[in-house]
Amino acid sequence: MSFGRAVADALPRNLVTRLLPEGRSGKKKAGTQGLREVAQRLGVSTATVYNLCASGALVHQRILNLIRVPVGAVASVSRSPRTT
Repeated sequence: MSFGRAVADALPRNLVTRLLPEGRSGKKKAGTQGLREVAQRLGVSTATVYNLCASGALVHQRILNLIRVPVGAVASVSRSPRTT
């Protein structure tokens, strides 16, 4: 069916890469970090960072399958007291 092809041709070729913070160029969106970087800064595992995001304790942005965390949010979590 030609309808699908017409829609695909109408969309810009770089639509997905423009939505992603890192795109194909490898450049990160200014002021954000990936989960691995956040985990490394906090000294915890990536699973813990996922849990912080899910619980709302860590401000984040989900773009497609990526989770980006603003640098300021990491600083506020690292300063907050830990509960045991």
